[in-house]
Amino acid sequence: MRQAPDKLATDLAPWGVKIASTRSSWRGKPDIAIALGAASDHLRDMLNVVSIVIGLIALVFAIPALFPIISLLNWIVFPIALVGFVVGLLSSRTSGRNLNLVILLISGLRLFLTGGIL
Repeated sequence: MRQAPDKLATDLAPWGVKIASTRSSWRGKPDIAIALGAASDHLRDMLNVVSIVIGLIALVFAIPALFPIISLLNWIVFPIALVGFVVGLLSSRTSGRNLNLVILLISGLRLFLTGGIL
């Protein structure tokens, strides 16, 4: 049994969740967007910290991967930095995203120029 959006908004009000409901043109079903208010800002700031931590972990592996013998380590660095980049995209600040983007570019370029082997 479906509840009307107004009933849903009153049910979620004690937890501080704000509901924005609009009628969509797609089959007449309502689109419900949930915004967490002030908790969302704190979460987005923490995502930046998580992105920076992931970037620093990728950087620790990326520095030795610049040497020719250990360059296969770039296959590990690239996915780690990619995850950090995606987390940085979700955050409210750009420092974590930019750190992971630089690591992505360096390891991706290194993999591209050497054919992923050397």
